[in-house]
Amino acid sequence: YSHYVLAKDFLKRNPKVATQIDFLAMLNKASQLNQEKYFLELFNISLEFDLHVDLKSNLLAALLTYYCENGMKAPAKEYVQISIELKIPVPADTMLKFNQLNLKPNIISQFLQYINMNSKK
Repeated sequence: YSHYVLAKDFLKRNPKVATQIDFLAMLNKASQLNQEKYFLELFNISLEFDLHVDLKSNLLAALLTYYCENGMKAPAKEYVQISIELKIPVPADTMLKFNQLNLKPNIISQFLQYINMNSKK
């Protein structure tokens, strides 16, 4: 925990360092570890230091993909809303995953309704 605090402090005192971070390498490592906190932290750093929009878009796509692959509908919706508010483009393939995440419960509920209707006959 103390290393985390020191790193955050260091970045605040030296904001130019944030522009020198190899985010793609860090994103690859985050993907290997497959934990929300890493995707979230990378995206938050990109926002805090107002990094390039393409980088924000890539980091957001990774975060949304994580949420979609883990069935986390609420945070996925929240970050899609954030992308709209901050005008951060979301890649089409990521939006497709998001839309599929939102369709799944509807398909399941329709199937359950179908079963319930047929069982009453």
